[in-house]
Amino acid sequence: YMFDDDKNIYLVMGIIRGMELWNVVHREGDDGNWVSGIPEANAKFYCALIADTLRYMHRYKICYRDLKPENIMVDESGYPVFVDFGFAKHIPSGITYTFCGTPQYTCPEIIDNQGHGLAVDWWAFGIVIYELISGENPFYYEGIPEMQLFEDILSQDPEPLPGEFSMEVKELIDQLLNKDPFTRLGTLNPNEVLTHPWFKSIDVEKGRMKQLEPPFLPPRNESTN
Repeated sequence: YMFDDDKNIYLVMGIIRGMELWNVVHREGDDGNWVSGIPEANAKFYCALIADTLRYMHRYKICYRDLKPENIMVDESGYPVFVDFGFAKHIPSGITYTFCGTPQYTCPEIIDNQGHGLAVDWWAFGIVIYELISGENPFYYEGIPEMQLFEDILSQDPEPLPGEFSMEVKELIDQLLNKDPFTRLGTLNPNEVLTHPWFKSIDVEKGRMKQLEPPFLPPRNESTN
């Protein structure tokens, strides 16, 4: 909701009792060591609902432009919720040229300033899937100079997924991390993302109704008097 007075505009937002998806993927173990990555089946739950949300926004020509685990909350029911629409933009037709986003999730067409549209969200979605299941980023590593990161995104293939993962998820990530935005999966038909074989076991309609069992519930912080 929003309202205003003579001097201010007030934005009223609902509270989300939960945590960032980033904290689900990257967590400190009981021994004090950090663990990254979640089971592929769990990642599929979050990613199906993220893709469905992107599909909904794209239907209204809204480009999110900052998809990353830090901008997805997991609410008290265990479901993902988009937050922080600071970079979101209505792009009714054509392309836009604003340089924005988070570097390690930035797509090639933004970096080389060729103009971008809704396809940027599907590139970032590919990065998010990769990060959720592996705990890593296919282009970024700690300490990499930003210009080197951008050069690698433009000219290098993503790092192969470490570990054992299904052929379906590898194929999906490859199709999303297509440097050509015009042939990137989801660009021409956003429905083709959720009809990919990797999502075959997910009933998105039930997900919209919160009728799927979430893989994780955030701990509840009980208030005391």
